[in-house]
Amino acid sequence: MAQASFEEYLDKVAADNDLTSIALGRMPVGDRILRTATVHYAGHARDGIGCSSGSSDTSVREALARAIEKAAENRTPIAYLPCAVPALEQAA
Repeated sequence: MAQASFEEYLDKVAADNDLTSIALGRMPVGDRILRTATVHYAGHARDGIGCSSGSSDTSVREALARAIEKAAENRTPIAYLPCAVPALEQAA
């Protein structure tokens, strides 16, 4: 069986967490690189926006996990729990 691509893993993370989009980024901040993730979702949100972001000094996986956790907390009602993001580790 062929190993799934990075894109396929992102699709799985989006489907598992009911996300409409995932944006990953890399931002130089002084002498370090900050990894960023922004997720969008449909439905009601406490802040009325339907998007959440996360960042990490160490990995895009951690940034994405933080964004998904914030999204879960922002959704109304809290019916979503952030799924683990092992797919990104496997894609490496």
